[in-house]
Amino acid sequence: MTHTARVRVDLAQIVKRFPDDAALVRELVLRDEMFRAMCEDHALASETLARLQLLSRNESQSGKIADCRELTAELELEISAALQRARTSR
Repeated sequence: MTHTARVRVDLAQIVKRFPDDAALVRELVLRDEMFRAMCEDHALASETLARLQLLSRNESQSGKIADCRELTAELELEISAALQRARTSR
């Protein structure tokens, strides 16, 4: 997968989560390396969570699933804060 294709996947996930900020998300991904890294981390955490949930057939995965949920939620808070800062700095 090329870097460009990966960014599109990341954007799709983040835009789905923050639909009112779609244009701002696209702008920040292009110009802000830290924001782009948060989006990539969110995509990886979301993918990992989905895989763990799909493959989990026993209790031993519940801790990993909880960790991924927590990480995803933390990243969403960071992304939300970054979007808020970008909106207010305009």
